[in-house]
Amino acid sequence: VTADAKLDRAKLVNYGQSINFFDDAGNKIESAAVENSRISVSADELSAHTKNAFIASEDKTFYSHHGLNYGRMAKALIKNIASFSFKEGASTISQQLIKNTHLSNDKTVKRKLKEIRLTKQLERAYSKDEILEMYLNTIYFGHSCYGLQSAAHFYFGKNAEDLDLNESATLAGLLSSPNNYSPFKDAEKCKKRRDMVLRRMLDCSFITDEQYVETCTERIETTAGGTTRSGSYIKPVGLQRTHLYGRRGAKAGRLDGIRTRLRHNGNQRRKRRIRLHDHDRRSGTSAGLRNKTAVGIRPRHRRRACAHIHKDRRLPY
Repeated sequence: VTADAKLDRAKLVNYGQSINFFDDAGNKIESAAVENSRISVSADELSAHTKNAFIASEDKTFYSHHGLNYGRMAKALIKNIASFSFKEGASTISQQLIKNTHLSNDKTVKRKLKEIRLTKQLERAYSKDEILEMYLNTIYFGHSCYGLQSAAHFYFGKNAEDLDLNESATLAGLLSSPNNYSPFKDAEKCKKRRDMVLRRMLDCSFITDEQYVETCTERIETTAGGTTRSGSYIKPVGLQRTHLYGRRGAKAGRLDGIRTRLRHNGNQRRKRRIRLHDHDRRSGTSAGLRNKTAVGIRPRHRRRACAHIHKDRRLPY
């Protein structure tokens, strides 16, 4: 069942790429969030509280297990059997890295067995620090940001090594649902997630009681990373790409670029429609037109815009 599961080292470090967006004239659309979408950062350059925020949030026994947390897996299995579903994943950081780089989103026993086999291969081939670094350079933070460096630039306007405790906990809190916990979408939800990460850091003895109390009272000061002129219409395109491929499937490494039918400097008063041409390197196909998918952008003066999805489903942003 898992004989074809082979660790591909190129996939683990293939984060030096970016997704390019083009308008209807073939011109590249500028967007800091996109152009920085695959900028790598060395784990040695990161502060201890930044690395600890992700470890406490995602895998507190990361440095003590060998890729698999059998206790968590057993608990998740019991819950899944009771609910007749695959809701509980119990994935370690190593497993998440494998899922993000090697596997699809399919929730099947075969895929899970491949994940376990590949995770064991990963742990034998790399040190814990190397695995953590690759993980931080590939995870998705929302707003087309892949990797910690991209997220630090987009949300806080700084390099990842300059993140403070408050900012590190905020970014770690985004991982479970970047669109729902984005500070640009719901500041209160984002703060609650940050405080939850800080609590986990406290429980792991990564921070003191004083640091916990003090940081919980701090505001989350973000930059206007998502409010650039081009970003105003790149955002729905990014959401549509995620809709087509899924959060983990919409990896920058799989796409050469996205071409829209948008007039970058066109009339802002009339409604315009964008068709996506996501070129998938593996299949050599264009997904947008085949799936009859288009994104509609309403005029700037309207308060609410929405992406119109196939079968009249709507994806708010």
